[in-house]
Amino acid sequence: MALEKIPSYGNKLHVSTDGGSNYTEVAALIGDGFSNDGVTRDEADTTLFADNWKTNLPTQADPGTLDFECAYDPNDTETGGHLLSSLFGSATVCLWKFEFIDSSTEVMEGWIKSMSREFKIGNLVNRKVQVRLTGDPGFTTT
Repeated sequence: MALEKIPSYGNKLHVSTDGGSNYTEVAALIGDGFSNDGVTRDEADTTLFADNWKTNLPTQADPGTLDFECAYDPNDTETGGHLLSSLFGSATVCLWKFEFIDSSTEVMEGWIKSMSREFKIGNLVNRKVQVRLTGDPGFTTT
């Protein structure tokens, strides 16, 4: 199958706290969108004292983080801002779903690791959110 080019605009981010039965859109995303810092794999050093070259083997994979920014209004109850605060406060592991402009989706599991607010002249007040992913982030096939 040939590569289908999917533009980055119009994509959406949703979160589910009930195992995927219902999703809430994390609306009011701003900035350049959302990003995953990539997966990495740990390694075990298998070098023996007598070896001339170091050797290693791949071990567990780390799914990384999901980072995004959204407009912040402490009184907003419509765009998921209160939900994000609640998820951080309760340390809830939930499902995060990317919805691409062509309606295809990818789902990852994770919890909110950090949130911050940013106040800069000439910009919207915004919230930076980092979600720590856990388990397979969907980059592998079975």
